[in-house]
Amino acid sequence: TLKRRLSPYNYSIPQRFEFDLDTVHKQFACCGIDGPTDFHANADYKIFGNRLPSSCCNHLLNGVCNEADSHRLGCFQIINEYVQLYSRLIVGVGIGIALLELIALIMAVCVCRNKADEDEFY
Repeated sequence: TLKRRLSPYNYSIPQRFEFDLDTVHKQFACCGIDGPTDFHANADYKIFGNRLPSSCCNHLLNGVCNEADSHRLGCFQIINEYVQLYSRLIVGVGIGIALLELIALIMAVCVCRNKADEDEFY
C-alpha cells in the first residue's frame, strides 16, 4: 500500500516516488496519505529530529517542516473530495451532450419525414 511506501521515503536522496509525493503534497496542500503522522515510522523522520518532508509545509521555519506547521489533512481525503467534485461535473457534461445528441437525432428524423411528405406531393 501507499503507507508502506512512506516508511522508506528518503528525505536526502529523493527518488521517483518521493518527487511524485512531494508534487501531490504541494499541489493539494496535504501531507502523507492520512496525515502527517504517517511519517512517524519513517527512519529519516526519526534521524532528522521528527521533521517532515519540506513539501508538507507552506512555510518552513529555518528550512525545517515540523508537524505543528504542516498541512493537517492527508492527501487521500483531499484527492478523494476533488475527484468526487469533478466527477459530478464530468457526468453532468456527459448527460448534457447526450441530450443535445438526442435532440439532434429527433430533429433529423423530423426533417427526413418532412422531406418524404414533400416528395409525395409532387
